[in-house]
Amino acid sequence: MESCWTTPGYHTGKYPALAFFTTVPFGPGIGEFLAWKWHGGGNKLRDEIYAQHGLKAFDCFCIGPETSGWFRKEVKGIEDMKGIKMRFFGLGARVMEKMGVSTQLLAAADIFPALERGVIDATEFSMPTMDIQLGFHQIAKYNYFPGWHQQVSCSEFLMNAKAFDALPAHYKAMIEVAAQAQVIFTYAETEASQFGPMQEMQAKHGVQIRRWSDKDLAAYEKAWLEVIAEDSAKDPLFKKIADHYLDFRKKYAVWGESQTMKATYLNSK
Repeated sequence: MESCWTTPGYHTGKYPALAFFTTVPFGPGIGEFLAWKWHGGGNKLRDEIYAQHGLKAFDCFCIGPETSGWFRKEVKGIEDMKGIKMRFFGLGARVMEKMGVSTQLLAAADIFPALERGVIDATEFSMPTMDIQLGFHQIAKYNYFPGWHQQVSCSEFLMNAKAFDALPAHYKAMIEVAAQAQVIFTYAETEASQFGPMQEMQAKHGVQIRRWSDKDLAAYEKAWLEVIAEDSAKDPLFKKIADHYLDFRKKYAVWGESQTMKATYLNSK
């Protein structure tokens, strides 16, 4: 095999730090995330890891925020999370474990039957357009937002480096240009298509949309910072990438916070 479509987050069994290149809990929007990856040196760190294994990667697919999870029972507060069995992905799973959640990573096709049989009590997978096709709403009627664990999720076109190097220059350019075009095309597509399925699930299937309180989100964020500290202490590569990412965010904040706006400044009556 010379190539595949995958995501760095699926390689964390060998390199936990690679999760940073797919999505980061409480991470930035797509502009800041790609700024770090493409122009801030982030992907250079990723490439150093892949080069050790003769691999070449291209970001080729990014999607907007995912839902925070589908729950069979209403979660009234963060304290209700303790003891829940939940399918969860990436670094967010480490956060959930700190909340007392028992997590496991299931493939898409395995999630519905696991929910149906009660093997898991809840799941996150993707966004409404994808989740509706998998039928989670038929069993779990409470859908929580925002997706603090995956505000942006990027996948990759991963190639054998020797196979890539053997390609003619114009083929290499085609891969690079097409991959970059797909990043923003898929992101825009996902942002344009979520509200329809959400409305359908509410109106036709009785799904209840819930939003975590600021207090709950603060608890998740605190746990995330603890995960960074703990994993950095035991994994030098994780620390290297986490420090690089956090340093870029600190520098970016001078610009980002100056430009941040609320959705509206009009007083509703």
